[in-house]
Amino acid sequence: MAVHLSGLSGLDLQQELTKANIEIPIIFITGRGDIPICVRALKAGALEFLTKPFDYKDLLDAIQQGIALRPQSAAWTSRCSAARL
Repeated sequence: MAVHLSGLSGLDLQQELTKANIEIPIIFITGRGDIPICVRALKAGALEFLTKPFDYKDLLDAIQQGIALRPQSAAWTSRCSAARL
């Protein structure tokens, strides 16, 4: 998820997902991140915050971690299924 987008930012989207009780693993990728933005994203539950250029192994590790978290939450699976309706 990008931090700086036109319109809704990645941080804003993360906040909206939280308000809607949608719990999904979020990985931020940005070229303009700073420490306060990183702290805000991680405190709000982001799985990882990567700044460009980043090591693709770090991204793959974060994706694997997010996939591993998925089965632990029946509520997450239920919400995702409901969102597709």
